[in-house]
Amino acid sequence: MTTPTHQLLFQPTDVLFFRDGRPMEGATSGHGAAWPLPHVLDAALHHALRRADLGNLHQHRLARNGKKLAEDREELGRTFGALQNAGPFPVTIEKDGSETWHFPRPLDAQGSGTATTHRPFLGCGDLFAASSNELHPVINTVAPSKEKPTPWLTRSEFESSLVAKSIENAGNKDSDLFESEHTIGIGIDASTSCTKEGAFYSASYLRLRPETRLGLLTHCQDKKAGDVIMQAFKNSGSRTHIMVGGQQRTGTLTRTTPVSLPLPLGVRDDFPSALVPGSNGPEEKHLVRWILLTPAIYPEIEGNAEKGIPVHPGGSLPTWIAPDTKELRLRTRPSRQPGQSREAWRKEVANAPFIAAKLVAALTGKPLPVTGWAATAIHQETQRTDSSLAGARSTHLAVPAGSVYYFACDTANAAQQLADALNWHGQAGTTDSIAGSQIRNRRSSLLGEKGYGLGICAPWHPHSLSQNPQP
Repeated sequence: MTTPTHQLLFQPTDVLFFRDGRPMEGATSGHGAAWPLPHVLDAALHHALRRADLGNLHQHRLARNGKKLAEDREELGRTFGALQNAGPFPVTIEKDGSETWHFPRPLDAQGSGTATTHRPFLGCGDLFAASSNELHPVINTVAPSKEKPTPWLTRSEFESSLVAKSIENAGNKDSDLFESEHTIGIGIDASTSCTKEGAFYSASYLRLRPETRLGLLTHCQDKKAGDVIMQAFKNSGSRTHIMVGGQQRTGTLTRTTPVSLPLPLGVRDDFPSALVPGSNGPEEKHLVRWILLTPAIYPEIEGNAEKGIPVHPGGSLPTWIAPDTKELRLRTRPSRQPGQSREAWRKEVANAPFIAAKLVAALTGKPLPVTGWAATAIHQETQRTDSSLAGARSTHLAVPAGSVYYFACDTANAAQQLADALNWHGQAGTTDSIAGSQIRNRRSSLLGEKGYGLGICAPWHPHSLSQNPQP
């Protein structure tokens, strides 16, 4: 029996503090009012599960090639290694008790409604025509405006933008969901527990509206204990106190188990075709775009010739896209046949062909710094934890939610394969009975289990010269 994905709604008892890596000294204000990144709620849920004091848990040990690298299980702290999350997203509780989930607006829908405002320009003859290995520009098709679009869309508004249905005056402003509060604080000396001399600082805090919650989707099937989310938060709808973010801010958590998840569903068929410039002239391609619902992290890869690992710059370019040719490096995933061994199936997957698709354009936002703090760290030589290595973790720059990647696929079948590989719900389409019941794809190279790399697919249409922006 498949363990269901649970829905958790967090309601704070006071303001929240989610600071980034910027300092809080002198004239620098502490930036703690940002919407929390996925790993922040993941850490809070990990701590809540530990405080639940559950027994008979599977012990995840660090190993390589079947050999254990450490004996002390408690030092590594790898309990609940099966925990997988998605979120957090803003959720408003309506007057009738219903829930409305909100998602970051796509960067190619920057008008007052949900209509697409930005399109890749594939060129006309030699005018702006990109070579076969370059990305095409993304053109704004509407007149310039100082009016900023609302940053949050509901699920219905988001899905309408995927199929070219426009809803005017759609979305919510940040102030509709939360506010930022600024206060002055006094620094404390950790060694004496007394006030630091002259250690005044300014900090901003996140205050949710009374009807706003932090929405999280979570799943954790322990090999021994089973569904630990159900055990830690036993009664559906009951409130459990947990601590979230900096300064150990508290709140209550309520759990429900929805039949289908409240995330928008992506498109997986009927993608349009267009002529795309190629090395041997224009070629007919099927057009698929991928929109991020949550941030994604693509680190730089140094490469290893002996292991066949190529060099990759990372950053805003996904690591599953070849940096030189922009061709996709995701394989088709054959289904496991009845009676087929896992080893034979894995060999079949490893030898499967790549999906015949190529990245032709991208529209990404300002990168988000992702960092953290470790109480202990694993020593590289001894593979044991060492408190002397504690401190700030490496900072990664994540592609923000709402970023859009545009692909050109060789065939209609390849377009559907790409959608099945990139949609968070996989092959489950909008007409399937199991649509949206499980998260199957997390396309972030790092921290995917914490909620990074969730996205949905939709068709796109290229910009033409008849759609030039108004002066």
